[in-house]
Amino acid sequence: MNSRGDSERHCRKCKVGSPTPRVSPDTITSMRKYLRLEGAISDYQTKDVVRTLDDIQSDIADYSTEISRLEARILTLNVKRNFLEHYAEPVGLSILAPIRKLPSEILSEIFAQCGSYGNSIARKKSFDMSRQPAWAVSSTCSRWRRIALSCKPLWSNIRLDLHGTHVASSKAEYFAVLALNRCLHLSHPHPLTLRTKSSLSDVTQTGMSLVRSLILHADRWQDLTIVNNESQVEVLPPDIRSSIQLPALQTLSIETPHTMLGLQAFERAPKLRHFTLDGRLPNPPVPFPWSQLTSINFQYFHGPVFAALGACSNLKSLTINADHSERDSPSRNSTSLPVKLPSLRYLEIAAAGNATTVDYDSLTLIFTSLTLPSLAELMVYNYDNDRFLGKWPQRDFETFVRRSQCEITSLHLDEMPLSDTQALSLLRALPTICTLTIEDSRLMLKNDKQVTITSTLVEALGVFNGIRNPFETRGVEVLLPNLESLVLRSRSTPSTDLLDDKILVDMIKSRWVPDTTFASIAKVKCLKSCSITYVSGERKIDSSAEKTLDCLVDDGLQFSWEREKCS
Repeated sequence: MNSRGDSERHCRKCKVGSPTPRVSPDTITSMRKYLRLEGAISDYQTKDVVRTLDDIQSDIADYSTEISRLEARILTLNVKRNFLEHYAEPVGLSILAPIRKLPSEILSEIFAQCGSYGNSIARKKSFDMSRQPAWAVSSTCSRWRRIALSCKPLWSNIRLDLHGTHVASSKAEYFAVLALNRCLHLSHPHPLTLRTKSSLSDVTQTGMSLVRSLILHADRWQDLTIVNNESQVEVLPPDIRSSIQLPALQTLSIETPHTMLGLQAFERAPKLRHFTLDGRLPNPPVPFPWSQLTSINFQYFHGPVFAALGACSNLKSLTINADHSERDSPSRNSTSLPVKLPSLRYLEIAAAGNATTVDYDSLTLIFTSLTLPSLAELMVYNYDNDRFLGKWPQRDFETFVRRSQCEITSLHLDEMPLSDTQALSLLRALPTICTLTIEDSRLMLKNDKQVTITSTLVEALGVFNGIRNPFETRGVEVLLPNLESLVLRSRSTPSTDLLDDKILVDMIKSRWVPDTTFASIAKVKCLKSCSITYVSGERKIDSSAEKTLDCLVDDGLQFSWEREKCS
């Protein structure tokens, strides 16, 4: 009844012998026949069943042993598979990754750009230093770490939060000092870009370890930004202000709602060229290297600003936030003569606030107080956060242009209170313009008043429309004969019909392909690029006008047209 195999069976792959069964299916079938017997089974049959049961128990034991062996084998194979899948394979893919093909010099440049966003250091318990650029890059792999530790620009941009240092724990203070010293050490001797929240003098009692570390490297300060919301604070501790030397400082930015004291400390900064002040100037002005500056950004247009500008003999760029939120106007120069800035080429004015509620108008004050003989680029726009409500000083502006005798080649007017008639008068005063950008005012359109970009203005920009005889052009004024780039952002909608597409296309065509005879007489240049934006989601361009524009684009005109939803 029992069936045992004479030859041992082996696994084809592992060559390990598998258990030979003692009980075959035929044995089970024969044993089941005893169930159908009507009488009692014999002794022989009883012994045969007992022997079969013993063989069944032995087979069960063998199979259990084999199952345990196979489970151990499966566990071993899983370990090997996981090793290959989660370690060996990623290592191989990492070796073949495109980033590994980059030379170390290129990676170093990438790390330097990564560090330009700044490594923040704060004395807060919740602050995570590992998320800062320098620490994140240097902890990626051994190669990146080696390159990162030698990339000095990666560690040279520091954003230090000194605000609320009196609540810092000893552990947080320890890690802040450790992180700062690490940045200073690994960046040496590279110039430093430093941004501090709260003034350096504000932490003399609670964070002297941080201050001393920074002062020791003051000779490397290149770009310095100080943010402070306190009142009447000093930019540097008084005990070192008189002796500190800043030989590498080039850019200084101060953000405070109040007067920042101690500006005379920067008198010993021979390379200082760029100054941004979002706060009040001390009155009277303190010693400061005004004559060295080439760029000034006055975010707070109050106080002795014109007295300061009078000392800026080498200034090339000036940005003014002309806000009317203050009752007191900026103080004029001590003399009645306008301040002359002979080297200034770029002037940017951001108008804001309601000029009708105060006793001064910033635009009028600027154009009557300055003389800019080298001015080439002028940008006047409406500050988004606080809309400008006032009048455009047309007469004062024309007087300013005549007095300065400047040749403005680039003009950008963004949502200024100009009608089309005023815009035409303004453009006639600036015949040297090569680049013109005009945006309509959404407030004027909402109040149903005149806007700037109309068919009248656009038609006036055309060249000799309707003139067939070249001799008829003599004595005819061509508006902006040097115009090469034009950008218009109009808030015209289908219901207003303020700007006719056909007139617009005729103007562009007349400037893109001007009659050679007419153009040579009037010395009119070719319009090279034009961009039109309708700030209205419903506005559509005329189909015939669009076909003409497509032909001009095929001929080489750099033209773009789009529409956007009015916010």
